[in-house]
Amino acid sequence: MSFSLGDFEADSQIMLLANQWNCPVLSNDCDFYIYDVTGGFIMSDSVDYNPKSFNEESSGKMYKFLECRIYVSKNFIDLFPWIE
Repeated sequence: MSFSLGDFEADSQIMLLANQWNCPVLSNDCDFYIYDVTGGFIMSDSVDYNPKSFNEESSGKMYKFLECRIYVSKNFIDLFPWIE
């Protein structure tokens, strides 16, 4: 019995779960740029792991977050309206 690297790829299953849970995928695998992950794709190299804070003046609540770049294929596709 022989196996290829493709036998162990879980990209499509990860995409399906992310779409079911409506969340982005965080990975260093650039294959996710081509998948239609509705919640988007975050390349883990783009995450700034130094927490930031945001104070919402209207409620007085403070939120902490990590800055990152999120890629959404629909946003990219929308740049080319002539393509269906």
